[in-house]
Amino acid sequence: MTRSLARHNPRRLLTVLAHVIFIIIICILPEVLLRMAWPGRTGGLPWGVYAKSGVMVAVFYINYFVIIPRTLVRNRRWVSFVAWNIALIAAATVLMYYIGEWGWPHHRPRHRHAPDQMHRMIASASFMLRDAITLLLSVALSVAIRLSGRWLELERRQQQMIASRRENELEQLRMQLNPHFLFNTLNSIYALIEINPAEAQTAVHELSQLLRHVVYENPERVALSSEIDFVRNYISLMRLRMGSRPVNFEVDTDGGDVGVAPLLFVTLVENAFKHGNTPDRTRPIDIYISARDGLITCRTVNCFDPDGRAGRSAGGVGLANLRRRIELIYGRDAGLETSTDNDTFTATLRIKLKK
Repeated sequence: MTRSLARHNPRRLLTVLAHVIFIIIICILPEVLLRMAWPGRTGGLPWGVYAKSGVMVAVFYINYFVIIPRTLVRNRRWVSFVAWNIALIAAATVLMYYIGEWGWPHHRPRHRHAPDQMHRMIASASFMLRDAITLLLSVALSVAIRLSGRWLELERRQQQMIASRRENELEQLRMQLNPHFLFNTLNSIYALIEINPAEAQTAVHELSQLLRHVVYENPERVALSSEIDFVRNYISLMRLRMGSRPVNFEVDTDGGDVGVAPLLFVTLVENAFKHGNTPDRTRPIDIYISARDGLITCRTVNCFDPDGRAGRSAGGVGLANLRRRIELIYGRDAGLETSTDNDTFTATLRIKLKK
């Protein structure tokens, strides 16, 4: 199946088409030009015309299959390439000269007086120079087709390597995300066990639902509504831990359900709960998600203790991973902005959807 697909690769089809066009030009162009030169001529062309075309085709494919792969493709030996082609063109030019002498004798120009030796040498040299230039063009075309195919193949392999590295890095970031998410959630449940065992049981049930989403329902894209529900469940779990601290969660969408990369929003929400758990229980945590006019926005606002360890790293490791994930997935169509104002930390994720 793989070989069958390779045979129908557009690049291979273009290469074959270039070869066919070259052969057609070499074999048909001489006849067209001669018909134009002698419009009243009848009958076929001398065999020498086609023989000379065959020599040009041979020079083309000797370069394509032998000289170019051994000199330019493997180790860029330009001197060897030039030397081989000088010898090849010289031999082919001499061969084409004798083909013209033997295969086209009745088309030699008739002179009222026999030309002297100098004129014969000049005429022969001009024909040989013309043939040498034609052979040189055949070599140049062979190099262009062969190296362009090689360049496209290298470009394709490079793109595959870049895509493979991108997928590997994304997978590593996902593997970092899941333990990070689980670690913070388990810490929240651990804090509830002694305070309120009943709520801790509820939290374990909520965690199982969240883990099902993280482990079993984590494709490359999920519905926006599904991701919002996941955030809503996570907020419900965190409220058990935060107690009386107010948590404001607002969703504003235009009704469309688009696809987004999974577990992007929860990183911001996680960061807000982790660093927003300060002694002042009256300070709220604000979470806002909107999706309108092709722009998705997730913004979290939380207070933090500027003198504590959390204050020195209010962004957290999770946000660094999130920045890298959105760069790999969305490129310039997404961005994460963070700002600090006294003891308030704001993180805003924006994703521009392609139409």
